[in-house]
Amino acid sequence: MVHFRDRYDVIEWIIATTPRRSILRAMEEGRIEFLGAFEELPPDGLSGWILNVESPGHNTEFVIGVIPDLESTKAILFNHIPWTKYKGGTSELNQGDDPEEYKLLRKKEYEKRKNT
Repeated sequence: MVHFRDRYDVIEWIIATTPRRSILRAMEEGRIEFLGAFEELPPDGLSGWILNVESPGHNTEFVIGVIPDLESTKAILFNHIPWTKYKGGTSELNQGDDPEEYKLLRKKEYEKRKNT
């Protein structure tokens, strides 16, 4: 299992292991927002971290989940950010770049689901 100490370790791991040139280019030239810790992520229901990567000039967005497991660490692309699963925390690694905003987004997503 890979040990991540901070957001930079997670970002460097994705850069070093991604097989997709489009993701690599977006991470090197675009904007990376580290969203922090999430729980019960698909496909296995494990906890991990999510990053939102915006490609420069291509209007492409990649939502990348990094899920450490005892056997291996996986990177997974998501179609959307699962805000109801945002866990946050007190460390930089878990809280993400803007924890107060993420807590509001989690609350809004819960309210939206409750009203449907």
